[in-house]
Amino acid sequence: MDAAQALATADGGPTVCIDFDGCLSAYDGWRGGRVRPGLPIPGAPAACQRLADAGFVLVVLTARDDHAAVRAWLEEWGFPPMRVTSMKVPALVYIDDRAHRFTGDWAGVTAEWAMGLRPWWQSAGE
Repeated sequence: MDAAQALATADGGPTVCIDFDGCLSAYDGWRGGRVRPGLPIPGAPAACQRLADAGFVLVVLTARDDHAAVRAWLEEWGFPPMRVTSMKVPALVYIDDRAHRFTGDWAGVTAEWAMGLRPWWQSAGE
């Protein structure tokens, strides 16, 4: 069994889990879970549709409390149907603006390293 088959969901396909703020919705820092989301990140609706068309199950991961509002925002902006959750789900891949790919080496993981990381939307103008 390959990785895609191992992570197939009850919905049938492998799962791609996508962070909401900063990956689907424009974002400039946390101001609470009830703040209206920003505009879609350019290309996000089309990329999600391509993945859905290819058979992937799309799951939105968010720290926001109001999942119904997130679903309404996704529908408003033409995203394909996606499950919305605040819990990490088994997935083939995670798309997140604050993620760091772990390579198996903890040696460089320090407080200074962590404090130096910036999401794309903070480092775009640098």
